[in-house]
Amino acid sequence: MRQKINWRKKVFNKIAEPVCLIVFHKKSKTPNISYDEAVEQALCFGWIDNKGMKRDGESMYLQFCPRREKSNWSKLNKDRAEKMIEKGLMIFFFPLILFAGGSNGQVSKSQSSSGELIFQSGFENDSKVINRNGNSDLVGSDKSLSVHNDWVNDLDNHPNIGNFNLQYQGGDSTKRYARIIPEPGNFKNHVLHFWLDHPNVDNSKGRIQGNLYDNNGIKEIYQSVRIFLHDDFNTVRTYPAEIHWLTIAEFWNNITWSQTVPFGFRITLGIGKPTPNESDLYFILDAQDCELFSDGKQKYTTLWAETNQAVRVPIGKWFTMDYYYKEGNDANGRFYLSITPEGESKQVVFDLTKITHDTQDPNPDGLGDFNPIKLYTSKGLIEYMKSKDKTLQIYWDDLRLWKNKKPE
Repeated sequence: MRQKINWRKKVFNKIAEPVCLIVFHKKSKTPNISYDEAVEQALCFGWIDNKGMKRDGESMYLQFCPRREKSNWSKLNKDRAEKMIEKGLMIFFFPLILFAGGSNGQVSKSQSSSGELIFQSGFENDSKVINRNGNSDLVGSDKSLSVHNDWVNDLDNHPNIGNFNLQYQGGDSTKRYARIIPEPGNFKNHVLHFWLDHPNVDNSKGRIQGNLYDNNGIKEIYQSVRIFLHDDFNTVRTYPAEIHWLTIAEFWNNITWSQTVPFGFRITLGIGKPTPNESDLYFILDAQDCELFSDGKQKYTTLWAETNQAVRVPIGKWFTMDYYYKEGNDANGRFYLSITPEGESKQVVFDLTKITHDTQDPNPDGLGDFNPIKLYTSKGLIEYMKSKDKTLQIYWDDLRLWKNKKPE
């Protein structure tokens, strides 16, 4: 009860700035306000929960902010508000807004930008990386999250999403791996660790990537993931050449390596370095048509390319990366990327209206394949890191995928 009163006072004394609340899971022994109680008290003052982020294995950060005047109400929040009205606790009273949109309070998907949550995992509990034919796979579920948390039942078996797997394309665990480990410095939390120390693909390049292949009818996708670039990435800043190839996500509409799939196209999101001299790192993005020849050779044609040197890539600090892909032409295709470094405000890196499919494709049919998490780069960069006794390492956490969700 004391936690509920303190939280109510906290929201009541706030004016317009967001506030972050630590909420412990039901199984935790720490006395705390529940998620439902926190949302109910916030609604009393016209506030709403915005975005949750895992704190550790038994708790999460939940951000609250003032509700926008014209924002849509979910059926669940309308029920909560009615409950608070009946108890006489509702300070911010809005009966016309509350009952707008029909007697059952249902908000249609076309009205809401929140979309349909497909899957989420913070790599906790029985989430496991297993070996599978020279590559790896993720199985199990993250029971610290209440819904859509099972790698097989919720992700692999989703009607619009293909199977997930982790691909290396060569090498063994002395050269590269993906493992779930306790987060360094925060051992109650678990993360997915990509470690790349050798050009494991035919000694010519290095690859660790998550694949979501053979999707069905995905015209748009929204992803959020927390990412931490190991301190060794500071050595990448000193690489004695420009960097145009250090991929962290990739989108295929369509794949470019099958003779039976026409109209190859990809969008590549990476980390770049604009000068041979020591430099900060920046996000780079490009889109390419691909022509595949009968001998297997490929010809890529760049349609557009973007770099934003106003936003530096954080190193040695957690940040949340949100991206959104929408299939379309020059007038209605869209790619969006934002980052939110821990403890800082959101920074929009890209928000582009561009073509997002092959220019010759008369009937684009969605994002058939994509790599939501990836570490893929040149032999030259990997060997430079080894020469400095450093390794390319990325930690991933709190992966979430939505269908029909749009950037706010």
